[in-house]
Amino acid sequence: MKNNALYMGIVSMFMQIGATLVFATGNIIIANVLMSEHTLILTRSLAESIPILLKLFSGTISDIFPNKKVILLIGYGGIILCKLGMLFSTFTTVFSIALLSKVYIISLFIDRSLNSIRDIPREILLNDSAQTSVIHKSFGIRKIVASMGSIIGGILSFVLVSYKFSGTFIYSIAILPLILANVILYKLVHNINTETKTETKSKHIISILIYLIASNIIIYFAPYLSMIFGSKYFFEKKDQNYKQEICLLLFSGALFLLSWYFFKMIIIAGYVTFNFTFFINRLLSSKLYIQIKDNMKNKFFMHIGILSVLLSFGRINDTIYYTYGISLGFNVNITILFFMFYYISIVLGSLFFTSITKKVPIYIYILLISLFLFCSNIILILSVNKILFFASLFFVGLYSSGMELLLQVLISKSFNVAKGTMFGYFYTLNGISTIINALIITKLNNVVAAAKFGCLFPIIIFAYVMYTLKDLK
Repeated sequence: MKNNALYMGIVSMFMQIGATLVFATGNIIIANVLMSEHTLILTRSLAESIPILLKLFSGTISDIFPNKKVILLIGYGGIILCKLGMLFSTFTTVFSIALLSKVYIISLFIDRSLNSIRDIPREILLNDSAQTSVIHKSFGIRKIVASMGSIIGGILSFVLVSYKFSGTFIYSIAILPLILANVILYKLVHNINTETKTETKSKHIISILIYLIASNIIIYFAPYLSMIFGSKYFFEKKDQNYKQEICLLLFSGALFLLSWYFFKMIIIAGYVTFNFTFFINRLLSSKLYIQIKDNMKNKFFMHIGILSVLLSFGRINDTIYYTYGISLGFNVNITILFFMFYYISIVLGSLFFTSITKKVPIYIYILLISLFLFCSNIILILSVNKILFFASLFFVGLYSSGMELLLQVLISKSFNVAKGTMFGYFYTLNGISTIINALIITKLNNVVAAAKFGCLFPIIIFAYVMYTLKDLK
């Protein structure tokens, strides 16, 4: 197995440190400042849900273009800009709340969209980086190392919030690991099989990308930022209506210019890197279509699809855990530790499931995941103290790590061609089912009722496994 799995894990680790610093502290920094806690939760849910459909597009693009690294650089690099937008939204003493809330929401939606676009190319790169016999280790290593980033981010978030650092300072710190992640991605992660053909070209294109981003930001965006920050003292002495109008004008102009030149950058880079004529021909060619049709005839296509749906139901979502933790008497600052504890269980779960993947039949693996899901819900039904609450959270982490690795390994080993499209299809199916599950559980608005609903699906999965035992063996 090549080093790509480890390097991608390190990239994901630093990205997770930055993401956790931003999202784990959101209920303290953003909630009840830019918007109500309820609105923040709703906004996050929509931002996570809507971009899921982009995975279908991302999967097909991954099959068409051999250079996964460029797609990853666009995805990971763009997230830095989104986090800068979130940092901007913490300047509540300078700009109007109405403006900053809009900036935060736009940045959040773009951030989650880029997150959806980059997932499939990353999975294909990991798949191509390992031999078939150790594919599970490739996925497992990345997940374990990435989850360490969430643990580190959780600890940092708790410390910074406990010592009452400002939201601006915390979000500024969050950007540093994101930049480091992109440097590691550029320097250490390599394309597989196509590297010798595209290495020189890729380096040339990446140089163009860096030049375009830097020059556009310096020449067009920096003056606007200078005007905004330089106007601070002016704003303090003027009417708030003038302040809001000037802020809106400056931000709209900056956003327009940045969007235009970012779009131009993608067009130029896309033309030079991929050759759009080649892209259109490949997209409309029948080869990929035939490959997808052949994959659909595979008996595991139906099984993976059904499991993608069934395994997404029954999990209590983060919102319910957060509100239930508050009702048990946890301090708002302590809720940050929920993230850390959850990812500790994901690390342990990833280690466990990676170690048993080749040792146990697939149906035993599925039943273990279902058992962990059942335990997480049954504990919530019985839970009357904080220790059992964390026990439930621990089992959810085990379930989540097992489910993700299961889908990755099943897709990688079941299909030899059009893997990107297959990843996109099943991830989208799983994501849509997860949204429906979250809507049902949120509608129940009761932890015990939600947990009882969740207990049904391990039983359904058990019945399905028994029914399809011959195939799953």
